[in-house]
Amino acid sequence: MADDSDPPRKHYGLKPREFERVNDRPGEVLPGEESPPVDVHALLRANHERRRAAGLEEAPPPAPRRSRRKRDYWLVLIPLDLFFAGVLIAPNAGSSLKLYALAGLVMFTLGFTWVMWFVVDDY
Repeated sequence: MADDSDPPRKHYGLKPREFERVNDRPGEVLPGEESPPVDVHALLRANHERRRAAGLEEAPPPAPRRSRRKRDYWLVLIPLDLFFAGVLIAPNAGSSLKLYALAGLVMFTLGFTWVMWFVVDDY
């Protein structure tokens, strides 16, 4: 129980505040303004027309460049697949080594193909 001699609790908080409303209706000229608000799309259209009139919009398309992806794919795939195939046809390789070589050949070929043609963008 609280004693009667205790002072009343203070309630802290933010007081309600009134804000001055500005730009309630779009396109309305406010007091002190000479013109309506700026239309960004109209400005961009005017800039585009000025650039077109100056001839800056008719830039030639860039020359297509050859992709190096196909060359890199074959330069990596052929030697590693030949290595796995060499282990597969080696006469003194055990059956478990041949099985690992076959699994390596399949996994590398499928994984590398997936990465080069479906994950990596053209470069």
